[in-house]
Amino acid sequence: MIKLIINDKDKDLKTLTEVDNAILSIANLKSAEIWLEGYNEKKLCILLNETRAFFMYLDEEESSYMVYDESESEDDYEDFLLSNGQLDEYPKAMTVDRNNINDAIKHYYNTGQRFKDMNWIEG
Repeated sequence: MIKLIINDKDKDLKTLTEVDNAILSIANLKSAEIWLEGYNEKKLCILLNETRAFFMYLDEEESSYMVYDESESEDDYEDFLLSNGQLDEYPKAMTVDRNNINDAIKHYYNTGQRFKDMNWIEG
């Protein structure tokens, strides 16, 4: 069972149908702080703004990995609103288009791993 936390509200995901429904509900959010937990200490964090997503993956050895998009600028920044009201800012190169969240969530749900079709760097 995977725990999904969206803006401090948690829900257990037991089936792929529940995963698909959660993804649909996320698609309507302008901003969000999302956590997926359930594979020991492996966690996936996704921050969303209206157009971009920031991904962070934490493994059981407490290493962290973040997505890196070489085609984007490190000089431009994207703002993300956290569930506690804090505004975080990340270089645009550390974000990707929001359309990547569906595959990343499903991959974590099925394997507990970070989605291989994105470029991850150790943080």
